[in-house]
Amino acid sequence: MNIHEKIREKRIQRGMTQEEVAERLGVSAPAVNKWERGIHFPDISLLAPLARLLNTDINDLMSFREKLTAREVNEFAESVLDVIFKEGFEAGVSLVKEILREYPQSGLLSFSMASVLESMKPSVSEQSVDEIIQRLFERAADSGEKSVAEQALVPLIRYAMIEGDEEKTEEYIARLPETPFVRKKNILAQRENHRGGRENAKRLYQELLLEDVSNVLSSLRHLAEIEENPQVAQEIHESIKRILELFRFPLILTLSTNLSAAVLQQDEEVVVEFLRALEREADAGWEDDNVFTSALLKKSPDGRMQEMMMRMIVKEIEDPKESRFAFLRTSEQYRKWREEYEKKMFDNDN
Repeated sequence: MNIHEKIREKRIQRGMTQEEVAERLGVSAPAVNKWERGIHFPDISLLAPLARLLNTDINDLMSFREKLTAREVNEFAESVLDVIFKEGFEAGVSLVKEILREYPQSGLLSFSMASVLESMKPSVSEQSVDEIIQRLFERAADSGEKSVAEQALVPLIRYAMIEGDEEKTEEYIARLPETPFVRKKNILAQRENHRGGRENAKRLYQELLLEDVSNVLSSLRHLAEIEENPQVAQEIHESIKRILELFRFPLILTLSTNLSAAVLQQDEEVVVEFLRALEREADAGWEDDNVFTSALLKKSPDGRMQEMMMRMIVKEIEDPKESRFAFLRTSEQYRKWREEYEKKMFDNDN
């Protein structure tokens, strides 16, 4: 934004007329009009009083560094780190204050400086240091720079929890959106653990784990489906099985992965055998002693959840839109198994 646009914007924000600005600065109204139209510029001696009158500073008025680049911010961070290593932490704090006096409008710079000071502060530091860091994070959170503001809320929540300030904690959490970079559920889990709600925290962390693992498994399955090399596709399915075994997920999930691999090879006999194995596993049920999912997958000894999963698999196979199962729907072996399965389901329902 050019200086003439900035003068007009700030004047309107202050609710002043061009005549009022002119009177306060001792110039004519036409002169102010020409400033705002970009025809003439204020005399250098008027910049400071004009900035004060418009409730801003010269840097903002002149649009100096309205938005620092990420590279420039990184260079400032490196310079602060260099001073801390060579001259000590206090010297680094002084440099941060000096830099921010020159560039007070940058939320990214405030966040970066706060992060540097937080990472480098002595293990035993004065309360004033934490206050400085918190103020910088607050400035970043209120900067209007969306991604920076969201990131700044995370340390602010942490500080509020440490201080036992429930009101601020709730305020910051309410402002925190769910983004790929900031996972609100993780913050909520930290809050619950800090409050002593270990079970709630455990449930939230397990939900996060399950979401992450599920996303990985989903991506791997899609990769296997589009992979043209059968050997590579088989290796991907083996990776899926290892992940399921690592996190001790119910056997039915491992078997369903084996089923996907067999479908990829269009092996009718193997597919039907896996369906029978899935059916047996669904009948067996599973327990909730898995440390990774105990708060989520509760005991299902009667097999209801497993039965539901089995029915979903059969429904997917029978869906005409699922072309990968087309070979199976015309298979005599599959038809025979399907009739037996449907009869069993009918008997169970009745």
